[in-house]
Amino acid sequence: MAAPVALLVLRGTLVAGRAAAVLFALAGVSDLLDGHVARTAGQTALGRQLDPLADKLLTDVTLVALAATERVPAPLVAVLVGRDVLVTALRVSSALAPSPAARLKTALLYGSVTALLGSPEGTGAARGALAGLVVAVGLALLSAWEYATQR
Repeated sequence: MAAPVALLVLRGTLVAGRAAAVLFALAGVSDLLDGHVARTAGQTALGRQLDPLADKLLTDVTLVALAATERVPAPLVAVLVGRDVLVTALRVSSALAPSPAARLKTALLYGSVTALLGSPEGTGAARGALAGLVVAVGLALLSAWEYATQR
């Protein structure tokens, strides 16, 4: 789902952005549902590794596309991508469960990115979504610290 969303973002039109918002939101809902199914049906070790990786790929690729179109500051995206690389490396080497801050960060990222994708640039909605993204970066840094100190 990351590639179609990114390609729509790169088109740079409001209609493409709204289509990207719908796809991104569907992917977020799908993530929520498949996580619930995995917990109730019994998740495999491979699933525990791949699910967070797929989530990070979707958000990171979308954010890179938003940075390429100057809708999101590139340094903000760099911090999130760097954190995701670090946390993925930590989670591969040990079985770390997602922290409450990491879960909140993911929810805030999904909501903020969806709102940003669907909002015209420069509007109050776009500014609010960007503010949510800034808070998500703070939570990302907090959760990275939690993962690093859990080891």
